[in-house]
Amino acid sequence: MYKFDNNGLPEFNYIFPEEDEQEHETRYRDILESLNVGVYRIAADNKKFLQANPAAAHIFGYGSIYEFLQTALYDHYKYPKQSKEIIELLKRDGYCKNFEVEMLKKDGSTIWVSFNIAVKYETNSDLTTSSDHSPNNAIKNRKIKWIDGVLEDITERKEAIKRLETLNVAYERFVPHEFLHTLGKKSIEDVQLNDRIEQDMSILFSDIRQFCTLSETMTLEDNFRFINSYLSYMGPAVRQHHGFIDKFIGDSIMALFGRSADDAVSAAVMMLRNLKNYNEGRKRAGYSPVKIGIGINTGNLMLGTIGETHRMEGTVIGDAVNVASRLEKLTKHYKIPLLISEYTLNALKDPSIYTIKFVDCVLFKGKSRHISVYEVL
Repeated sequence: MYKFDNNGLPEFNYIFPEEDEQEHETRYRDILESLNVGVYRIAADNKKFLQANPAAAHIFGYGSIYEFLQTALYDHYKYPKQSKEIIELLKRDGYCKNFEVEMLKKDGSTIWVSFNIAVKYETNSDLTTSSDHSPNNAIKNRKIKWIDGVLEDITERKEAIKRLETLNVAYERFVPHEFLHTLGKKSIEDVQLNDRIEQDMSILFSDIRQFCTLSETMTLEDNFRFINSYLSYMGPAVRQHHGFIDKFIGDSIMALFGRSADDAVSAAVMMLRNLKNYNEGRKRAGYSPVKIGIGINTGNLMLGTIGETHRMEGTVIGDAVNVASRLEKLTKHYKIPLLISEYTLNALKDPSIYTIKFVDCVLFKGKSRHISVYEVL
């Protein structure tokens, strides 16, 4: 059988037992021609082809080995500097393994190729003398005789990986990466119904004031445009402060912050600043300004998946979530854009960096204990 070395490279000079040189040459040629991976030998400068099998020519879009051998490997690199990188690796290590490069076919189209390459050196007598007899120095001082390589067309594999990456990015628009990370999952494929984890988080709810009145003056298409335009100003503020949006409920936002309460409050402050910029644009366009209310609470909740076998979604459940939602509704009553609970205030690392004002002590329906509510100016 044909023999490969430890680097996955063919041993060109391997002689089969009890075979004369002519028999070996015939067997060797038959094996090379039957391989579905490209095998080649090039000159020491990594340019001129000395030998190649039909698969190598086919990979680069050539109809014959003869035509392929008239070309130089260097000319097939999409980015010629990568040829120099390979040469440097070979000079340093004597081989390179699974080196993936974008190459050009005969017609100019791009393919991805994986190289396994090994250097054939001159005999030991050609080593230059040096006081440094370390193995690395010996490799550097050796003269390259030729370079043997095996190449494989990995274009389909690369395209499959790219499609998967694109799909994962698309999934993240619906299921945030932070949600998966909090659940301890690497991929959406790992998520199962009823997966859940209990932890302390800050919950932010925001809502547009008098949205129904605004909505009545717009067509359905204008409603979509308006909401998406508004949300494009709000979403970045959440992400920039290490939070993620759990869900959009029409014009409302529910966002979660697992790192600190400061992230949630800072995000809310930025949302109000972004709203000011958004309203300046609306004013220039002749539209009335938009007002919003934001409520933030901090506490223990359960994050996980709910639904049924064929339809599920991520969500959070807990008393802390309900309080945050009610705080957002209280902003209407007090005509204050941003309210936080005493639990969020107590969780802040340094409340003095904010301007915070006590508003009221409220008793939510169904609760037995009053909660202090504060405005962040």
